[in-house]
Formats: sequence, structure tokens, C-alpha cells
Amino acid sequence: MTTIKKRLSEPYNQMTMRTQQLGRLQKTCDVLRRVTRIQYLTKRLKQQLDGGIKEITKTSQTFNELQYLYGDGDLEGIEVIDKDLEWVRKARANMEVQAEQLLIQGLSSFNQNQVSTNFKFQICVSEHDSPVWSRIGKCQFGPLTGVQ
Repeated sequence: MTTIKKRLSEPYNQMTMRTQQLGRLQKTCDVLRRVTRIQYLTKRLKQQLDGGIKEITKTSQTFNELQYLYGDGDLEGIEVIDKDLEWVRKARANMEVQAEQLLIQGLSSFNQNQVSTNFKFQICVSEHDSPVWSRIGKCQFGPLTGVQ
């Protein structure tokens, strides 16, 4: 009985060990894919920011994807990613300021293109409780009053 138990438990233990090893390998590959994608998107973001406000919609999509890839912070501690993350945070804050200025300018000049561009940016990047959404909520549209 002992030999049968040993003959059955040995392959089972090996299979369990290999299954755990495969799971760790899959997690490692996922992290490497995410790191590679983050580096690519950061490089692309730098190019888009050089384009200025004209590239705001594409930039917002890149910010959104980066935010998704950073996820729940399980990539913290990787030096390359930490440097990129800090730069992305600063760039996002700068772009949000520019987007808010675009909104103010668009609302004051009744420029639908500027306002809709800002909406696209806010939908991709910001949460719905951002200062820009509260500014939009405070606007009063009347038949003859315009934007106040």
C-alpha cells in the first residue's frame, strides 16, 4: 500500500509544483508585457505633448490607457516605471490645466469645437467630479443670456 501511495503521490506533487511554476511564469510575462507597453505609451505621449493642444484627444486616450496599465499599483518598485509614472502624472496635471483653459476659452467665445474637444479629453482622462465638470455644471444657458 505504501508503494502505491508513493507511486501516485510523486507525480501528483510534481504536477502541482509545475502548475504553480507555470502560474508564476504567466504573471511574470504579464508584468513584462505591461512594462513594455507603458514604455511605448510614454514615448508616444512625449511626442503627442510636443504637438500641443491640437493633439489633446489622442493624448487623453494615451493617458487613459496608461492609467489602465498602471492599474492597482502592482508595478510600483520597478525603477523604469516609477520614473515614467512621475513624469506622466506631471504631464497629465499640465494637460488638465490646458484643457480647462480651452474649455473657458470655448465657453466664452461660443466655440463648440473647443468645448467638445475638452469634453472628449475629460471623458477619457478625468473623473466626473473634476473641477472642469463642476465648472460646466455652473454654466447657465438661457435663450438670450448666453454663457454666464
